[in-house]
Amino acid sequence: MKALAAIVLFLMIATALYARPQAQRELLLFDLGDQRLDEYWTQQQLQVSWAGTAIGKWTPKGQTLDNWKEMLNCQSFRIDLSDETAEDLMLRLKAERQEQCPTLVWKVLQQTATSIVYESRMIDRSGATDQHEIARIVDGKSTRFRLSYIAKAREMPEDQRKRWVGIMSAARVSFVID
Repeated sequence: MKALAAIVLFLMIATALYARPQAQRELLLFDLGDQRLDEYWTQQQLQVSWAGTAIGKWTPKGQTLDNWKEMLNCQSFRIDLSDETAEDLMLRLKAERQEQCPTLVWKVLQQTATSIVYESRMIDRSGATDQHEIARIVDGKSTRFRLSYIAKAREMPEDQRKRWVGIMSAARVSFVID
């Protein structure tokens, strides 16, 4: 549970910016197991906009946004500011990445009306390092979250891949009432 602390703090800040009058906020909770966020990961970026979006990026200690090998991203968006569904967002991201990487490998692993777990591999890009990403898009009542883990690798080792698919699959939206 300790691994959740920094993520919960980030999401509380992000959702506080557009809290509803009933003072209910949504959080995305996920568990990194025995890997404490504050011991292994360093927050590299936190951007919060008054338009209701927030982005947080973490890399392992000793890595930066300029020299990372692994990255954890968490984004939140207000659902009511767009007609886009979770699937629409995923398809838009896929199309954007296909423009950057014609050899993109994309696979949906789990999907419901409000949640999608997928993986993508951007490989053989001219002048760019290969990347393997495991991600989840999940909708709450008023907030859409996108959580992703990216490794700079052509393909993650299977045990690492399974671990992150499990983390993404188990992430859940929770509500805090002030």
